[in-house]
Amino acid sequence: MKYLKEKGFTLVELMIVIVIVGILAAVAIPKFSIAADKARASEFPTVLTGIYTNQEAYKAESGTYAPAAGWNSISMTDPSKTAGQSKWFNYTWTTPTSSTYTAKATVAGKFGDLAGTETATINQSGAKGCNATLQKYAPQWK
Repeated sequence: MKYLKEKGFTLVELMIVIVIVGILAAVAIPKFSIAADKARASEFPTVLTGIYTNQEAYKAESGTYAPAAGWNSISMTDPSKTAGQSKWFNYTWTTPTSSTYTAKATVAGKFGDLAGTETATINQSGAKGCNATLQKYAPQWK
């Protein structure tokens, strides 16, 4: 009698593979989530620095800072209102005096463990600040 050699995997081998894949997924998914939050948070330093730079240019030309609703005055469009630009932050700046203003990025919606009240700021002297929770995603913003 000839015996045919059976091909395939046993149920135990398949279960071991499923457990290994599950462990890898349990480690990888949180790491991916943190990386995604860092990518989202990387937006506000660029925009706030742009506001700062353009406000300084505006002041050099006119002697005062641009008004709070003056996105066109500083040669920018409001990224929180322009389709396809920002869905993570809302950007504003206080009504400036002739020598002061503060630009602010507020988290528009919840991402990661951030609530909608998390903010980052920059003022006329270039001083930066943000909430501690947001700081962990953008450590360069100090």
